Amino acid sequence: MAKKAAPKEMQRLDKIVAHITGWSRQQATKLIRDGGVAVGEEVIVDGATKVSINVPLVIAGFNDAPEFDDDALELGSAAGAVSAQEALAAQVFLLNKPANYVCADRDKNHNVVTTLFRAERNSAHLHCAGRLDIDTTGLLVVTDDGNLIHNITAPRKEVNKVYIARLDRALPKHAVRRFAEGIKHPEEEKRYQGATLTPLTPLFSELAEDAAGADGAAGAAGADGAVGAVGATAEHWAAVQLSQGRFHQVKRMFEMVGCQVQELTRVAIGALNVTKVQLELGAYRRLTPEEVELLFTNQDYELSELEAMWHCYRKAMATAAPHYLPPQLMPSGTIAPEDQAEAELEAADFDEVDADGNFRIY
Repeated sequence: MAKKAAPKEMQRLDKIVAHITGWSRQQATKLIRDGGVAVGEEVIVDGATKVSINVPLVIAGFNDAPEFDDDALELGSAAGAVSAQEALAAQVFLLNKPANYVCADRDKNHNVVTTLFRAERNSAHLHCAGRLDIDTTGLLVVTDDGNLIHNITAPRKEVNKVYIARLDRALPKHAVRRFAEGIKHPEEEKRYQGATLTPLTPLFSELAEDAAGADGAAGAAGADGAVGAVGATAEHWAAVQLSQGRFHQVKRMFEMVGCQVQELTRVAIGALNVTKVQLELGAYRRLTPEEVELLFTNQDYELSELEAMWHCYRKAMATAAPHYLPPQLMPSGTIAPEDQAEAELEAADFDEVDADGNFRIY
């Protein structure tokens, strides 16, 4: 593969504005002509003017201060100023993916994850690092850094991930052993690698013992009869730690021990987890270089840490917008996500710089 050309130090202003914002050249030229772009301390109205890619720009309607009006740019409050060189730097976001979004660049029938990033510069270049099913929620890296995507998704990198699942029934006693040994699914040619399965709620035998002793303990429980309700109302939750990421892997592993997954969320990638980066469902934030390193720092989580992540997930779900929830958890009468989704933005991949180091414009 040919080495990517580095951008020239001096570039046309209209090209820089188009590059930073993702707008068309006609839009950039008109905005510049109308005095809507400040380069450093100066408002330039000629789009053909060549300026340094390292000089910060304030662009009206993109990163200008709230007090900007039609008469002038408030240069003294240009906290959001950005240079073309900064815009070339890799963007790495961590998203708490909601349900009803697919991890694809485009889809005719469903919302795609990258539409949540439309307010970010060059959002058309963003891609998901790996995939979560449409009904699966949780931590997802979204970036324009191809090398980072490869390092997260490549099997040989063995990036550790943690999932929490709600099941339709209690785990059988042999489930922990079978997960650790690796499970062979009939639709897979190869056996899954071993994974660590941790029950977060009592095993079936323990629930049965609680239910059997409920009558004798009813008097001690008081008038509310709380002890007797354990066997009838308990939910079944478990955490899975693994480094693979094959098609429907977690769901299929549970299927092979007789359980169906009713909710599934990813709560950790490497040493970065939902307790360290607390995000509402559907929210995201930019990662620091130190946090990116945590993605590749594998960690074996203890039961107390898994329980903390479980409670963090349940808190996020309790406050989530209904249309972000999996269909089985959406309140009755909620408008279906496909009925309120905006038309998908068509995004095409393209090189940012041509062979001569000049910004391309399409």
